[in-house]
Amino acid sequence: MTDDYLALGPGSTKSCLTVVELGRRLARVPNKKFQRHGWRTGPGQMSTDDIDPFNGSGAKLSGGRYNPRNSFATAYIPLTRSVAGAELLRMARVGQNMQAERLLPRFVYRVGISSNKALDLTNPRIRDHLGIGVEQLIGDDVRHPQLIGELAHQLGFEVIIVPSVTGCGNLAVVLGSPAIKGLASQQVEAWFDLKDVPTWHAPPALESGIA
Repeated sequence: MTDDYLALGPGSTKSCLTVVELGRRLARVPNKKFQRHGWRTGPGQMSTDDIDPFNGSGAKLSGGRYNPRNSFATAYIPLTRSVAGAELLRMARVGQNMQAERLLPRFVYRVGISSNKALDLTNPRIRDHLGIGVEQLIGDDVRHPQLIGELAHQLGFEVIIVPSVTGCGNLAVVLGSPAIKGLASQQVEAWFDLKDVPTWHAPPALESGIA
């Protein structure tokens, strides 16, 4: 951590904040107990342990909203089926610039998440204490959420509960290989067609039978 200033911009309770001060504020946030099920999708059934698409290694190498590139294993787990569907459609549109059909079929897993070391960034009081706003968590600039994730990981948090950038609900961001290995996944369904994906809506032309 350094004394560099973060220009947090609109929506924050402070116009600027040092990295050190943000770390100090995070260190004062008490651990939250978090236990519930989430949902995540993969391109195929996990029939063997040879290749696990959910071990967080992909996010570790390429980086994600809450972990910098080449940092630590991170798993992003939507907390509802609707969020899982919205995140998949956004990944196709924004992340890979392709038609969503090309990501199908998608196998859907119900994931058990349990931790006594969670940080709840969906709580307005926690965000106010940290001096950040929702805008910094869901905006296009990922430097602030990445810094928060990096600091939280260093401080021993295992899970960060965050708003989804899709606006459909929340995600659980699981930090580090030990916490990810503790997740229990079970395949519960599969999405073979866009009509199977929650939050997908047919274009008006298709709905009216024109196309």
